[in-house]
Formats: sequence, structure tokens, C-alpha cells
Amino acid sequence: MSIVEIDRYRCDPAKLESVMRARPGDVEELMERYRSLGALHHRFVARGQDLLLIDEWPSIEASTRFWLDPVAMRLAREAEIPLEPVEYGYFRSMTDPSEF
Repeated sequence: MSIVEIDRYRCDPAKLESVMRARPGDVEELMERYRSLGALHHRFVARGQDLLLIDEWPSIEASTRFWLDPVAMRLAREAEIPLEPVEYGYFRSMTDPSEF
């Protein structure tokens, strides 16, 4: 059973979008790293100064290994994303017949 990680950061989501557009090579390298560690899904969503990271991983350990990646840390610093989220949590995936 996989886990879903949801992290909330207080920052300017437009800054992240700008950095990601300016560094497509780094972003692709980072996504390869995500996949190599077993990431199943990855997404950012934003509202105002709230940035949510929503990832699905095979385990908490896989997520933890990802956050040691120097490219991830460099992009986060450039985008001025705090190293510690305001809140975070791991949730278990559920089988749900209403899911689509």
C-alpha cells in the first residue's frame, strides 16, 4: 500500500513557477530522481501564499530519500520555499470504488 505525502508551505507559488520555467534541465533531472525512487504521483497546488506538495510514494522512506537530493534543495532555495513546511503529513492510500 502506498502513502500520500501532503506538505504545506507559506511562500510565493509564482516564484516556484518562475524557477521551474527557467531551469527545465534541473526539473527534468529532478523528475527522473523522483521516478527512480519510486514516486507514483507528484503535484503542486497553490492558493494565495499557500503551496501544497502532493506526492504518492511506495513508502515514507522513499520520500525521505528524495529530500536528501541536492537538486531538490537547490530549486527549493531558489524558489524561496522554506526548508520546513508549515505542516505535513503522510496518509495511507485507500481503495475507493468512487475514485476517478
